[in-house]
Amino acid sequence: MIAKRPPYKDLSSRIFTALFLTAIIIPFSYFGGWIFAAMTALLGVRLSYEFVRMSDPGAPGIAFVIPTVSLIGALILLVAGFGLWAIGLVFISALIAGVERFRRSGVIWSVFGLLYIALPVLATQFVRSDAAGFTSPAFQRFLFVVLVVVAADVGAYLGGSKLRGPKIAPKLSPNKTWSGFFSGLIFACIVGMVSMAIFGKPIIWGLLLAPPISIISVVGDFFESGLKRRLNVKDTGQLLPGHGGLLDRLDALMAAMSIFAVVLLLIPALWAV
Repeated sequence: MIAKRPPYKDLSSRIFTALFLTAIIIPFSYFGGWIFAAMTALLGVRLSYEFVRMSDPGAPGIAFVIPTVSLIGALILLVAGFGLWAIGLVFISALIAGVERFRRSGVIWSVFGLLYIALPVLATQFVRSDAAGFTSPAFQRFLFVVLVVVAADVGAYLGGSKLRGPKIAPKLSPNKTWSGFFSGLIFACIVGMVSMAIFGKPIIWGLLLAPPISIISVVGDFFESGLKRRLNVKDTGQLLPGHGGLLDRLDALMAAMSIFAVVLLLIPALWAV
């Protein structure tokens, strides 16, 4: 008889990881601007390192230097108010990364990898903006996305571990179930509405915004799982207990921040700073 996997098996490691990331993110996110950019640069450099190491075994030092310099330079331009220049630098750097990779084959991975990491990092910086304080709209919209994504993940883990049931896409992510997906969606909506109430905004906005953010976060998670499967790796690193690398933990948030930033660009009045 095969023993069933006990529910909440790695709950302690998940709690530790969540507290570790919270201790890093919250103090920096209070200030926004250059201070927040320092944190996003630190995390972004680590994300770039993990992706290069995952997609380019035996990569020379220059393969790590190009995305690092690009990311830091783009963040400086964005915070200084030159957003279009920041985007341009990222795309030019992606081409340079591709040229550098040409001798080893796999050009598309270097080009894609730089864009895959740098654009969400810039999106996160844009969403947070530079207004300091917990009561600033910039901090509130950033925190809202983070809380909804975390709620979707926690709800999916708790609900999926307890209820189990049919898998969503077992070839991509064997542990994700439909029961977990809907549990995460419900929990994300609850947290979204509570957040809006705390922010002094209509709770209906939490109910409207939380579902698409939750769904996008799941898509981002599946997308990263597909990348790892394509590259034949289990985890992007061993930095975080129970989660592997930083990219394994932040993939869902990267996707959610990217789409939320695009929506803010198209509809600035949705959550104006």
